[in-house]
Amino acid sequence: MNIYRDVENCRCEEEFPLVAKEHDRQIEKWGHQKRSLFEWMTYLTEEVGELAEAVSNIEYDSQSKDVSIMRGDAIKEAHQVAALATRMAAIIRKNNKEGQP
Repeated sequence: MNIYRDVENCRCEEEFPLVAKEHDRQIEKWGHQKRSLFEWMTYLTEEVGELAEAVSNIEYDSQSKDVSIMRGDAIKEAHQVAALATRMAAIIRKNNKEGQP
């Protein structure tokens, strides 16, 4: 199993624009939606599952495939998770300000 060291003093500035771009791509693809928090969580869980699969591919299939492609897939999935999780936070915050339960 590969060991990945966390990046010290990293606020992930490089990733934020890519997450924002992914957010825009999701809006373009799916539009603005009205869903329950449970439905949003279901979508997020599905994305986390895809990230888990991408990570598993890196760890266990790296002998048979190009690792740089697999890492790119994992990064893409991580951006999708981050975009959707951020969107959920914004939805919860907005609905809280509007006094909705």
